[in-house]
Amino acid sequence: MSSSSGQRTAVQAAVSAWASQVARRAAQSDRRAHQVLMQTYHLETSPTAMLHPALICSVALGHVQQAKPPPSRPRALNALSH
Repeated sequence: MSSSSGQRTAVQAAVSAWASQVARRAAQSDRRAHQVLMQTYHLETSPTAMLHPALICSVALGHVQQAKPPPSRPRALNALSH
């Protein structure tokens, strides 16, 4: 999400789209994607870590396999929220 009111550049849009793809893989139980995403968001590693060949392959594989959506929220959590 952009913090400015102006238009995003093509590079900013590409970085945001890639981060979304890595986040989707993390939500689909890809441990490496989750770890790198969290380390990047918490500034514990360089953003270039999100360009690791294993992550690129994972995202590509997810597209080829048309991976399942992330699991739904457990019913027990819904019961606790009422």
